[in-house]
Amino acid sequence: MMKKYFLILTILITSLSNAQFTNLHNFSAVGSGGYSSLTFANGLLYGTTNIGGTNNAGYVYSINPNGTGFTILHSFTETYSFPCGSLLYDNGILYGMSSQGDGIYKLNIDGTGYTVLHLFTYQNPLDGNNPQGSLVISGNTLYGMTRKGGAVYADILGGEGTIFKINTDGSNFNILHSFNLGEENPYGSLLMDGNFLYGMTSTYGSNNNAGKIFKINKDGTGYTILHNFNYTNGSKPNGTLVLGGNTLYGMTALGGATGKGNIFKINTDGTGFQSLFSELNGSTNYTWSYGSLVLVGNVLYGKSNVNLYSINTDGTGYQWYNWSQYGTAPQSYDIQENGTLTYDGSALYGVNNRYGGTLDRGVIYKFTPANLSIETNNLSNNSIKIYPNPATDCITIDFDNQINVSGWNVKIINTIGQEVFNQNINQQQNIVPFNNLNGTGIYFVRIYDDSNKLIDTKKIILK
Repeated sequence: MMKKYFLILTILITSLSNAQFTNLHNFSAVGSGGYSSLTFANGLLYGTTNIGGTNNAGYVYSINPNGTGFTILHSFTETYSFPCGSLLYDNGILYGMSSQGDGIYKLNIDGTGYTVLHLFTYQNPLDGNNPQGSLVISGNTLYGMTRKGGAVYADILGGEGTIFKINTDGSNFNILHSFNLGEENPYGSLLMDGNFLYGMTSTYGSNNNAGKIFKINKDGTGYTILHNFNYTNGSKPNGTLVLGGNTLYGMTALGGATGKGNIFKINTDGTGFQSLFSELNGSTNYTWSYGSLVLVGNVLYGKSNVNLYSINTDGTGYQWYNWSQYGTAPQSYDIQENGTLTYDGSALYGVNNRYGGTLDRGVIYKFTPANLSIETNNLSNNSIKIYPNPATDCITIDFDNQINVSGWNVKIINTIGQEVFNQNINQQQNIVPFNNLNGTGIYFVRIYDDSNKLIDTKKIILK
């Protein structure tokens, strides 16, 4: 079989001493990094704070990836404050949730049109309250979770949390599932894959009551517990799962071999649970991970409360990146959902809340690990064409007639490393639909040959 290869980006584990941190923005005394991850959309990074702004109740902001143009787009009021999770971008609109005031909201990317879509209230606990994560989208439907409320023990213990859906215009709010005692209190977000939603609950304890991994159909049927944490294999998962092929990857904040948390993988059907990090046996370079992993190629990146780290998906090649070694290094404390890094195709971006930076109020930073390298080969740049770009409903992938694509595969990855599309290809022209992608914005198309070697990566924009 004739194969040709061209310019691609690959991820290779190398020395941590060559990693670069760039401090993009120092939050001031009237602002704080908050608990939000960054969202990359429309060429900008978007995020939220829980302090500062006109009403000192937090704000929505945008910033260029080079650190210029920091702009406050909207200031929250005391009624709807303490935004959580990440903003969701879709077709020119940002969607988010606040955990104080318990609201689902949207606004235009220029900051206009702020609208509360739904209020969670303690007066109506069956609807759920106290959301902690982010929203996901399918078509015109938003999906999310609350940490409290729901049908189970809502009148006694405040409820165990819910999974809900709501239309993007605020109509048709429905509870898909109320968590039971012993599987309660999700802190992270849902992961959508086709017709399934995956997530974790964050109970901590022992005897299979230290948190759970679950899946559920988007219509609320088929709720299934895939895995019970028992402290030995992890406890208190606080983040969101990431998908690569048929494998889910995640973290726990406690438990595992050291008691300081665990990095794990598990198949989407619940089989094959494996701890990736237990061999470190008490290392002080990894403590109390929060937030979520981001998958870039075959490398997972994450944050603990003292550093960044990377590890291969097979559990090898662990490296940690200590901020104290860098002149513009932020300090990191009290990280929760904002432990998630955002990938734009060339670098990782993150937020440190509350501490770090010149004013010790938190920073926005850019992280370029040394394992982002360029590999060249002899395939012509015209041998594979992907169009249109930007796209709306689908893209077409055309291969040169001299390339035998039998057994090849195409994957589409979003900016937080989640695999949102996976399909085998066996012909020269392939149409890839976008009906299951999680909102508009930036995605990465990756093409693999029949030996699972990465052949090309291209950035596309879904409008």
